[in-house]
Amino acid sequence: MTNPTLAQLKSQYEQLQATYKRDSAALEKQITEATKREQADALAQIRAIMDEFGIAPTDLGSAKKPSNAKKSATVPAKYRGPNGETWTGRGRQPKWLGDNREEYLIKG
Repeated sequence: MTNPTLAQLKSQYEQLQATYKRDSAALEKQITEATKREQADALAQIRAIMDEFGIAPTDLGSAKKPSNAKKSATVPAKYRGPNGETWTGRGRQPKWLGDNREEYLIKG
């Protein structure tokens, strides 16, 4: 029994890759079609149950859940630039601030 050559191994590898790509694309298409089909079936079941019990879409309430995120408060400026521009000290440092922050620090 002889060992395969590098060229033979590369050829087999390329064939396997081509087969994988072809098969995975076909499977992805089947998955997409099955998902659409099952979603349509589920929606039909939901509508039938709603009709059976006289439930209107408005009876279900809001589709949006209330946000628990806190609204961020406005942060006061800590630095005022030579032309009146301000910076809170958050985010990227403006060029006008340079190395001497004390010079532009808002007192009080």
